[in-house]
Amino acid sequence: MILDSFITWDFLSQYMGVVIVTMILVQFVKELPLIKSIPTKYLVAIIAFLTLLSAHLGTGKFSWGELYLIFLNSILVTMTATGGWDFANTKVRVDNPKALDLQSNIASQDEIKICD
Repeated sequence: MILDSFITWDFLSQYMGVVIVTMILVQFVKELPLIKSIPTKYLVAIIAFLTLLSAHLGTGKFSWGELYLIFLNSILVTMTATGGWDFANTKVRVDNPKALDLQSNIASQDEIKICD
């Protein structure tokens, strides 16, 4: 997927398109006064649902029978978007750099700490 143009309805109809747009919108609105009190995972779910709904409406593929699938897909998008954020912002510290296995670049479990 090449991101060399503006967002289209076709892009929003694809899984990664919805994930990317959801993450962008959440980052843009999450500090607004009324929205700040909503837990981020619920805000992501709401934005994912609205993004998927608008993509179905924009492409003319909406039907009432699709509403439940839009809801399920918005949960999938939410898990992907929030999981990607958690992964990108989790700090990992290796206590003993010499414990790294140079052939596989994997440290032993005792040497890796997840920082809060």
